[in-house]
Amino acid sequence: MRISYNTIDINDFSTINKVLAEFRSKNNFIHPYDNVNSQVIACNISNTDIKALEESHKQGMDAVSLKDKHLHYYHTLLTSQLSNPQAWGMFPIVDSLNLTLAATEEEVNRAITFFSNNDGTQGTQIRVKYAEDKGKRDRRVKSRYLKKRHVWLEGEPNKRIYLWIGLVGGQTDCTPRPIRISLNPSVFTGNSLRKLFCAINDTNVFENFWESLADANITRVDLAADLIGVPTPILIFNSPRCMHYDYAKKREHSAQEHGTKKEYLQTQYAGKISTSHFKAYDKVKKKEEKNQKHVCTINGPDSQPLYYTRIERVLKLQSNGSNRKLKDLVGLPHMFKEVQFYSPAAFKELGECQYDALETGFLFSLFKSYEQTHGLNAELLEQTIKQKKTLPEYTNLSEKQILRKLKKSMFTEMHAQIERYKLTFASAWFEERQKIILRNILKFMLPKKYRENTS
Repeated sequence: MRISYNTIDINDFSTINKVLAEFRSKNNFIHPYDNVNSQVIACNISNTDIKALEESHKQGMDAVSLKDKHLHYYHTLLTSQLSNPQAWGMFPIVDSLNLTLAATEEEVNRAITFFSNNDGTQGTQIRVKYAEDKGKRDRRVKSRYLKKRHVWLEGEPNKRIYLWIGLVGGQTDCTPRPIRISLNPSVFTGNSLRKLFCAINDTNVFENFWESLADANITRVDLAADLIGVPTPILIFNSPRCMHYDYAKKREHSAQEHGTKKEYLQTQYAGKISTSHFKAYDKVKKKEEKNQKHVCTINGPDSQPLYYTRIERVLKLQSNGSNRKLKDLVGLPHMFKEVQFYSPAAFKELGECQYDALETGFLFSLFKSYEQTHGLNAELLEQTIKQKKTLPEYTNLSEKQILRKLKKSMFTEMHAQIERYKLTFASAWFEERQKIILRNILKFMLPKKYRENTS
């Protein structure tokens, strides 16, 4: 076994138990290694599960099999990790935390001056850098804020936060708060998180930084858990009230890049992306594409990385009308409260279309199939609604009401079709572990007096 900063190489799958704590801790620094290791060694991964992991890996990163024996291996892996997450060290991860803080005009002006460049931070531990806006989400935020900076402690450039300062056009009662902080708590140890926020407080840029931080509005939180050896296209997850499925479109020119080689699904969604939703994506591919040096992977005996799928609950709190404060972080909704997982054996329900589903996601493919059979696709929709209007129960309904009623009926049938493939998972364990990690993050970000009344 060889361990580098972001890769763990194993010579034999039987040693997987010995590296799980290292792997989990490197991807979630807020969980100390000793804590994770004590949980893992108290449980055992069966030889059957280890065999399933080995067989899954043999397929390779770009080859997913839907043969019965391979579906059985995927089912075994998924069932084991969901029902016995402690043995796999599958602790919840806070992948993103976005906050907006109130500030006076004087505080905003001081912040703009201080965080403009490293000349303004002389005599402090703080270091800053201009942050280039690349992603769509960044561009939307940029249109509201005057400045964006990376901020970190000297000597720890990989443990940084994003800081947006000042509102374009000035602040009114209807605009967002003028200071925005975004961070990935999983890249911080508890001590480094505390030191960074203490250093920001010590700059005296803000009149009462701790009060402002405790009262900050939480705009978004990403809560995640990682599955090892389970290919992203194989993962089937759903929310009972969900009526929208999607997948990340292929990169431009991907056909030319890959020739005739099949490109499997890398990201799938359940729920509308503009509001709170569920998401699953191939973490290994994302690491490669975005050069995420903080992400650790496990390489098999063939030096190729094991599959590594992240299931994520994206909570866009303000989009849902919530004004939750940072001091109330521990009370966030349970990440798995409204999600259901299904056995990969459900792919058999798709018949000849099952391999196409590896490119678009199982539920997206099933959804499109039901749209076609229920006349709800673009070509048949108008005709279907016209036919329904002739029926007594639809006569007094608007076209929008009819469409919603038809879709609701369609989704009820669709969900019932795969009901027998439902898997059980340790929901109570995940909920308790989520509270622990959120409590720890709050402890490291805020002094005790500002969180003493929190749960």
